[in-house]
Amino acid sequence: MIDHVSCVVTFSFNKSVMSYRSLQIFLTVAEQGSFSAAARHLGVTPAAIGKAMKELERQFAVRLFHRNTHYLALTQDGERMLAQMAPAVQQLETVLDALLFKDEEPSGNLKMNLPESFGRRFILPLMPEFLTKYPKITLDIFLQDKRIDPIAEGFDLSIGNIADPDSRLIARQLTKIDLVTVANPDYLASRGTPDHPSDLASHTCIAYRQLATGRVVPWRFNDNGSLITFNPKGNLTVSNIEAAAMAAIEGVGLATLGRWHTTQAIQSGQLVEVLERFRPDPLNVFLYYPSRENLARRVKVMIDFLIAHSQTAAFSTQQLQNPITRF
Repeated sequence: MIDHVSCVVTFSFNKSVMSYRSLQIFLTVAEQGSFSAAARHLGVTPAAIGKAMKELERQFAVRLFHRNTHYLALTQDGERMLAQMAPAVQQLETVLDALLFKDEEPSGNLKMNLPESFGRRFILPLMPEFLTKYPKITLDIFLQDKRIDPIAEGFDLSIGNIADPDSRLIARQLTKIDLVTVANPDYLASRGTPDHPSDLASHTCIAYRQLATGRVVPWRFNDNGSLITFNPKGNLTVSNIEAAAMAAIEGVGLATLGRWHTTQAIQSGQLVEVLERFRPDPLNVFLYYPSRENLARRVKVMIDFLIAHSQTAAFSTQQLQNPITRF
């Protein structure tokens, strides 16, 4: 359908094909998930975004988005274009930055807010490499799960899993977290294995209370495209997701966790995945920062560094082995 997209990777952009600006708009729409969000982040109107995407679809004679007034998603051709375009554009931006800032070494204090468990598992192990590469940058890292106002509290960069459409922040996807429901095999032997999410009502479930909201997080399952929501009930509620994983390993009950919390325990036989065919959609994790305009060099190099590492096999499969011991 769009095999000729590869010609764009050579960056032979001209008026008969597309502009670099059109590529940026397409990637921003795919990243933000809506024309209105992309418009806010690029400082243009939604109508301008729609016009640019319509022209892009006309030039390639393909449909890039499924869309209506409430929904937007990439088509198969759109997914293929995104996969080919994103690395190429990122490479071009890196080259341009290197030329524009060739005499400027990033420096200064960089204040970051990270979710505690995710930050310790995935971000902290990368920081020695970052500091070696950028020795004039000093890091001020907060590990906390509470809700914050990044701008009011002076954070240059934050990580989280909620994209606020009315936020003053730019939200750029960093990775996705696969969610699995697990239990100790001895628990399943005594209580039975659930075959459907509705069976969970007769089981002990380990609930997780999110400190950012104070609410217990519901479990979500995907039943052939239909969303099933279940409010976990049991005799244990925790506010730390690693505590939920430990409780599941000890046989307290079932838990829904990020795959990276369970990989080793599943491999060792301490946990067994259940309801596999009802796995929910992965959880998006975003980088948040205040503005694309006049972005400090130290912030931009950190964003580029984390995005580059998020595309590595270890990060994307979420199977880092005891990374905290390396920091």
